[in-house]
Amino acid sequence: MDKRGWLLTLGVLGLLAGVALTGCLQTSSLVCVGGTVECNVTCVYLNSDPANCGACGNACQPRAVCVPIEDGGSGQCECQKGEALPDGGTTILQCNGTCTDITTDPKNCGGCAGGGGAVCGSGQVCAPNDAGGGVCQTSCGTAVDCNGACVTLSTDPNNCGACGNACAQGYGCHPTPNGPTQGACLPDAVVACIATPGKVAPIFDSPVQPLAGPAVPGGNVPGGLGLLGDALLVGAEGALGELALRNLALVAPETLPLGGGPDFVEVDSRSQNVSYVYVVDGNSNTLSIFSGPPAAAATVFMPDGGLQGLGLAVNGGYAFGPNSVPEPYARVGNDIFVPLYGGLPPTQAAGGTVVRLNLNQPYAPVLVGTYDLKGVLLPTFDGGASDPRPSQALFHGGYVYVVLNNLTPSYQPAGPSVLVKIDPAQPLSDAGVGSISQVVTLDAGVCLDAVSVAEAGGRLLVGCFGQVQYDPSTFATLSVDHSGVLLLDTNDALLSAWSPQCPDAGPACTPPIAGTLAVVDGRAYVGDQSSGRLFVLDIGQTQLTQVVGYGADGGVPLQPCPPGLSSVSDILSVP
Repeated sequence: MDKRGWLLTLGVLGLLAGVALTGCLQTSSLVCVGGTVECNVTCVYLNSDPANCGACGNACQPRAVCVPIEDGGSGQCECQKGEALPDGGTTILQCNGTCTDITTDPKNCGGCAGGGGAVCGSGQVCAPNDAGGGVCQTSCGTAVDCNGACVTLSTDPNNCGACGNACAQGYGCHPTPNGPTQGACLPDAVVACIATPGKVAPIFDSPVQPLAGPAVPGGNVPGGLGLLGDALLVGAEGALGELALRNLALVAPETLPLGGGPDFVEVDSRSQNVSYVYVVDGNSNTLSIFSGPPAAAATVFMPDGGLQGLGLAVNGGYAFGPNSVPEPYARVGNDIFVPLYGGLPPTQAAGGTVVRLNLNQPYAPVLVGTYDLKGVLLPTFDGGASDPRPSQALFHGGYVYVVLNNLTPSYQPAGPSVLVKIDPAQPLSDAGVGSISQVVTLDAGVCLDAVSVAEAGGRLLVGCFGQVQYDPSTFATLSVDHSGVLLLDTNDALLSAWSPQCPDAGPACTPPIAGTLAVVDGRAYVGDQSSGRLFVLDIGQTQLTQVVGYGADGGVPLQPCPPGLSSVSDILSVP
């Protein structure tokens, strides 16, 4: 995440809640924090928990989800959105008070019974037809008959791998060609939340209605996510945790020590014999390296159904130096290009550099060279000086792209953001110094303070923090300008720009700040840095189009993180 957001959030949350390690703090009695309430000796979010939606014990029925309502602190059960039909209808309807899929329900096949649908007769099943609805017939053909419903066990979230095995909210059904069943419930993405306390949340990237599942404890200040086998790795303050990907509430007993500010996790699982986990820590200014089993053998599940550790072990590291603040890096083969952001003034001079490390020996980084960014002429609005603050690197189109914030010492935009391009094939000098190939200046009219980049089908997405004003006493976001996402073509020219906006009418809305980016199934997922929301964009050939967010149709963003003072620190796309 952006280093200013990291430092600000750490300070604010420290003032509000100290160090909270789980969703519920245990003293002489249960104390729920971070917007949770106690339900049956458990702390839950009433605005997203389908088992306690709006009130303790109010469980949503199958094919229904728990969504926030206007007050932000509560929720209500609603039928999932279904696939659109040619006649303007949808495949998910409420029939006699029950959410049902009319393409497979034998009691409401093709529509609600008595309202255009049919009740299939004895010996008949309900199967999807070519028109997108349902039809009664005598056989399921290549599909599976689950109590009269013709389903595909490898993709049906209500019958995933076996009849009646419904995936929880936030998880979709995915084929498992080498697994014990045809399908398994897995998230399409996972979001890390910096809040009180830290959380992680599953995301189901349904083409009709992307859904966030209930957030679960993710350690104190989770900043980076990785994937090894069936385990989600969570780099949090002080420890690297291991969660079961198919149920993030299940935590393996193994934890590995980390520094105080991990914000990037990379898993190198190219070898068939061993995997390496690299964690960048901006607080301790280090790269921690762990070795473990190959991805094919990495599992947190024991044969009897219990949980075990992956068997990771500390196996090396690298120290970048005091106040260097390393950021998410780019990998080119066995070389990594690590941006150094620099500390708070007056220690920012320790940054402004990209360090190139060689990992031919994966556990023993070797310094190859450096790229000095201080010589890059940053355009400023008033002609004054600006410090280069590199926040992320990405290998794209044959170049290493490095994002420079272009900020004043008080962390306000000093001028247009720039992208620095490094050609990794260009030789270094005898002293190990590399040169900058190109500098791309971004349009200040649509983007200030660029902080993140992501690959998007040969094009480039750039996330822009914008110019933000905070309440000096509460640190609440008051206003945001020039924040959003840019879509650049293969020549780095601007194709499209999008900005998150509050609705024109309705309840009060904390202005959103675009920060962390990820591409999930061809869509852009944009994490909010001011109130833990998630926006989803369709990436067209030349246009970004909002799929999930505030809109004239009454739509709202996903809320994977606790509402209020929270931020999305990382988004991991699950293959």
